[in-house]
Amino acid sequence: MPDSVKEKVLARAAKREPFWNREIAIPVPVVAAAAAILIAAPIWGWTMLRNPLLLSGKVSGSAPHRQANAVMSQNDTLVALAGGTYYQSDLTEGWDNHR
Repeated sequence: MPDSVKEKVLARAAKREPFWNREIAIPVPVVAAAAAILIAAPIWGWTMLRNPLLLSGKVSGSAPHRQANAVMSQNDTLVALAGGTYYQSDLTEGWDNHR
């Protein structure tokens, strides 16, 4: 390799900044998406915490889905067990005969 090429390579290598000193460009859509998530997540969390069923302590999650023909009494409460959240009437159904 000629000396002139070696000098050009060494000069170019000497000008290069370390990795941690380099500037990077972050695209605007990425910044906008990150900002939207950072703003929306606390708002969504706050609305979920303000849910009256969660505040009453009767529910520890979302209510289970009932069958279309199931009848729910007016005072039917939700019961949170280790396996999930259930309607009290579903848990006590059929036990009246065995008491």
